[in-house]
Amino acid sequence: MNSHPRNLLVEVTSRCNLNCQMCLRNSLQEEDGDMHPSLYQKLIPVFSGLNKFSIIGLGEPLLHPQIVEMVRAARSSLPADGKIILTTNGVLLYAELIEKLIESGLDTMIVSLDSLSSAAYEEIRIGARFEDLIRNVSLLQQVKKAKKAQKPEIGLEWVMMKDNVKEMLSLLEMAERYGVSTVIVNNLLPPSEALKDEIVYDFHSERNVSLFKETKSKADQSGLDLNSYFKLSSVFSAAVCCDIQAEALLEKKERLVKDLIEHLSNEVSKVKGFINIPALIKRRGEEFERMGEILEKVKQSAEQKGITLLLPRIIPGNNRKCGFVSDDTCFVAWDGEVSPCQQLSHSYVCYHYGRRKVVRRKSFGNVAEKDLLTVWNSPDYRAFRSRVETFDFPHCGDCVFADGCPMINDNEFLNDCFLNEEPCGDCLWSRGILQCG
Repeated sequence: MNSHPRNLLVEVTSRCNLNCQMCLRNSLQEEDGDMHPSLYQKLIPVFSGLNKFSIIGLGEPLLHPQIVEMVRAARSSLPADGKIILTTNGVLLYAELIEKLIESGLDTMIVSLDSLSSAAYEEIRIGARFEDLIRNVSLLQQVKKAKKAQKPEIGLEWVMMKDNVKEMLSLLEMAERYGVSTVIVNNLLPPSEALKDEIVYDFHSERNVSLFKETKSKADQSGLDLNSYFKLSSVFSAAVCCDIQAEALLEKKERLVKDLIEHLSNEVSKVKGFINIPALIKRRGEEFERMGEILEKVKQSAEQKGITLLLPRIIPGNNRKCGFVSDDTCFVAWDGEVSPCQQLSHSYVCYHYGRRKVVRRKSFGNVAEKDLLTVWNSPDYRAFRSRVETFDFPHCGDCVFADGCPMINDNEFLNDCFLNEEPCGDCLWSRGILQCG
């Protein structure tokens, strides 16, 4: 286990100049604030061992009055090949600030953009003007050209929702026009019930979808209707109540459906997985197939334009892992609290596949009290990383009980059904739905 983090995410402020609809700040259960310069100074001894330093979080970093000095201090302390990345909404950029950021040694600036329609953008990002953002991105390139600077490279970040998927091909055209090198697409984690139906990703894992398709194909070839599964459930419930053999109540075709369903369940159980058969039967797979077709066109367009495109999954992967832990990443919030990842960096409410979920911050210490390496190498933090590396967590997203599970939905998460004290079994980052910072 590495005794030094390789990637550090630092939230220099949790304040923001905008009120974006899809931002978790809308459900944040903590106060806002700026990182004190003395607190930031305590992080600098760690910089010499980093591969990447990212200024990111729930706030707008350009609001911090010492942001240029922070970047400059990082540049002087990082290895020569260490990268400094800053994520911003881009609204506060102006020529003098851009010049200072160029001179400070910033490698990449990621600008958030969620619609190419002025009206839609301003509806999503309340307090921003679309024409100001476009002007600022253009100004950044103009100042770089005037100073003959190659950096910072410009990236665009796009939160994918039902309302903006159709714009993604146009997004790449815009990226090419403004000299953008990277486009990062992420999925929506709804902070409110009003946005819960805007997600474009599935909750069934790739393996379960594939196995169910095979089962459905066999059923179709035999003239069987998998919808009779719902009758089977009621028959078996009645049989238990009446203390009779359920098999005797089934017709021949229903027995064949039962055999197919049992085979499907057995295949999933071989990998300690869960499966939500009723939801798979009702699943509208054509929606995800259409999404896949759109994203394939977006990939091809990015390749043709020479733009690096980072896409999330829309159907969760089979092999889950924590990218934060595997990449030796940690997150330091504006108040100095050290968390293992973005999911657990704050306390907030979100709508996870439509169900309300309370997330509680998990901190292993505060850099105001202990230096970051001491926190990183503390027994509790090392034990946490060791458990997450093995990732022996329940497949909550595939579980038939997820919607009503008191363990993962409770306001005070204590443990999951495997008795893990970490809520990682219900993590969208581990499933590839959300991308790590």
